[in-house]
Amino acid sequence: MNRNSQNPKDTPHAPARKGVIIGIFIAALVAVGAAIAFRKGGSPPAPPTETAPPAPPQPKLFVAKPRLSGDPNELPAPGPAPVEPANPNATLPPTRAAVTNLGPPSSKLPPPTPQTQALVTRLSQLDVRNGAVTPEQAAAFKESLAELKQRGAESVPAIKEFLDKNLDLAFGGLAGGKDLGASSLRASLIDALGGIGGADASGALMNVLQSTSVPGEIAQIARVLEQQAPGMASEAATAAAREALALAASGKLGNQDVGPLFGVLTTYGGAGAVGDLERATERWKYYSPIALAQMPDGAGVPSLIQMVQDSKGVSGRAGALQALAQVATTSPEAQTALLQQAQQGRIPFATMMTIADILAGHQMYIGTIPEGANAANTKSWHLTYGNQNFYSLPNTANWTPEMAQQNLQVIDGLLAANKDPGVTELLQRARNTVSGVIKPPAP
Repeated sequence: MNRNSQNPKDTPHAPARKGVIIGIFIAALVAVGAAIAFRKGGSPPAPPTETAPPAPPQPKLFVAKPRLSGDPNELPAPGPAPVEPANPNATLPPTRAAVTNLGPPSSKLPPPTPQTQALVTRLSQLDVRNGAVTPEQAAAFKESLAELKQRGAESVPAIKEFLDKNLDLAFGGLAGGKDLGASSLRASLIDALGGIGGADASGALMNVLQSTSVPGEIAQIARVLEQQAPGMASEAATAAAREALALAASGKLGNQDVGPLFGVLTTYGGAGAVGDLERATERWKYYSPIALAQMPDGAGVPSLIQMVQDSKGVSGRAGALQALAQVATTSPEAQTALLQQAQQGRIPFATMMTIADILAGHQMYIGTIPEGANAANTKSWHLTYGNQNFYSLPNTANWTPEMAQQNLQVIDGLLAANKDPGVTELLQRARNTVSGVIKPPAP
């Protein structure tokens, strides 16, 4: 038989057998390639599919917060407070537990109307992604806010609905942010409730006061409610400020500036707030003394005297000495205590520099320098520890000759007790300033 001859039965299957072999070989190559691709970083990419374009990022509601660090013992050189850029990832601080004795809850409000909800939504969608507010944006914002006020009581449910969400949009640090007329969206809406007035608006404000721990918000609501009905919010505002200050002292409010809380306590707290201010001195060594000096009827003077006489509280004496100088012209006890400290040589030179300015007519205030103040006659300080911001302004324009004579009396007493030539120069300069304020009697 011819070895090269083929079996007729095998002839039809030969091409198929060859194709199978080729297919197996190709499949093996594909498997090896896939294994190599997997080892190098994953499976082969899926074929492209058509997808809708991504939605543009929406502006976030947030509250900007300053940083906190350091613990100076003495007052630093005056300087402006740093401006913190807006932080889109920050949130509002935790809400407080509802304080007691805030009066009856507000009456049940009707659901918000679509029109007022749309206005509030429009306000909350202000696009600040570029860190700036254009004149057109500011005009549109004010227009929507004005319409919200014009609708009166109809707008209260929509405003309350937003405030209850505990969200905010801070305008500080934004270029053109001042053109919006408020520090934040919540501040704008609180002001709108004050302009609307009435029982529903007051009830909505009181509800916010029950839970908010934002210092500026507590102070703003207190002012708005007092304007509507004097005395209505005194107890509620004091309770809110006291509880928020306790949260801040325990570190639960982060690095917020709690200065407005001190103003609430001095304005509405009465003599009962002295203890709160005393306890706050440990952390806010300048806020507390300034507030004690502003207490009505000299209620804070005994606390200031105790602070400067306390040999252990060295780091807090500077603020107390300066505050004591501020009330020395109206309180004989404060004047005596200040002179005793000078006689004992317990007033550092740096502290005496500020005291000389105070006796020359400068008044210390908590906060930042208000717009429109004459920058040449103002001084401001920022302490990172406790995030304290305060400033001084001359108040000699409202002095009477008797007030000027009281200041001269304190200055002369300090001059007599002093032995430092540098301090003498400071006090003599202050004396010349005060003497120039006294007008000679008319002929």
